[in-house]
Formats: sequence, structure tokens, C-alpha cells
Amino acid sequence: MKNREKLKKKERIGSKVKKQYDTAKTPYQRLLLSEVINEEQKQKLNDYYETLNPAAILRQIRKLQTKLYKTLRYKNS
Repeated sequence: MKNREKLKKKERIGSKVKKQYDTAKTPYQRLLLSEVINEEQKQKLNDYYETLNPAAILRQIRKLQTKLYKTLRYKNS
């Protein structure tokens, strides 16, 4: 989706406007590229990011969703 990507450059060629978009980046990638945090904080963030397991996180989310649905069903009956 181009509307979610960062507009890098806009150039008018006659009556048309040629737009060039930057490649999509995750918030994690944008933060590492920014000047907002120092190198020590970037290293800590990177160390934490390396420990993340997307499959385990998804399993945990689904388990919590199931628990939530069961609680709602119990309260409604």
C-alpha cells in the first residue's frame, strides 16, 4: 500500500506528478535509524528484539483470547 509508505520525493513532469516512496520499515527499524535514542539504548533494544519469538507470542495471544472468550461466555450465561 503506497499510502502507508513514506513519500520520499515528488516530481512534477508536465501535468503529471511522479511520486517516489521509501521502502517500508517497521517501527523497530525506524527507531534504530533515528537519532532519538543513543547507541547504548539501541543495543539494549536490539538485544531484546533478538530474544523475541513471534510464534510463541502468537500462541500466547491466542491462549489469552481463548481465556477471554470463555470468561465472556460464562458471564453471559
